[in-house]
Amino acid sequence: MYLYKVLLVEDSGDLAENVLDYFGRAGKDTLTIDCAYNGLEAESLFAGTKYDLILLDVMLPDTSGFDLITRFRMTDSCPVIFLTALGDEENVLRGYKLGGDDYIVKPFRLSELYAKCLAILKRTAVSKNSGSSFTSGSITLDPLRMEVKVNDVITPMPRKEYLCLKLLLENKGRVITRDEFLSKIWAWDFDGSERVVDTHIKRLRQKLKEAGSAIVTVNGGGYRID
Repeated sequence: MYLYKVLLVEDSGDLAENVLDYFGRAGKDTLTIDCAYNGLEAESLFAGTKYDLILLDVMLPDTSGFDLITRFRMTDSCPVIFLTALGDEENVLRGYKLGGDDYIVKPFRLSELYAKCLAILKRTAVSKNSGSSFTSGSITLDPLRMEVKVNDVITPMPRKEYLCLKLLLENKGRVITRDEFLSKIWAWDFDGSERVVDTHIKRLRQKLKEAGSAIVTVNGGGYRID
């Protein structure tokens, strides 16, 4: 049976120990978890291992979790959950805009964290195994590899942009509303503005370059891909 690989990036020794202990017991048949206590360790582990999920503290001794996710997203679309004491709206929205999949404010219940991790891991597993590739013009998306190509050239894609593109391609020719993007990609507990969808679509178009013109804005509706 496949064991999900999780990376915890947390500088608090006590919290890290509690998370490792809980996940080690609750997920002993489901996942394995590594821990990094600073950004340098996190980048070293990330470079050598293909992780299915990252739990990322925002305030680290040598860098910021926001800076780390920016570097991670250059090469990987692995889901990221932020763990932080910074619960103000500005930081929460920043975390989502940088490609975070969830934002959990400390203190939190370990059982809730574990449940959210399992939900994201299972959703990602379904996405990876959802079947054949999707295409639109020069764009090809392979859900098994979680890989996007434009004119047969691999285009690194941050996770949220990848999921937006996948949703559009799965529903080629149909308008996807902003609410639908939020409910299917940001999940039920997202508490920000629906305009975050526009931000990610803009970035997606930039990633796709000329091919991004295939994504059409429907006034008062949302977006579709032809």
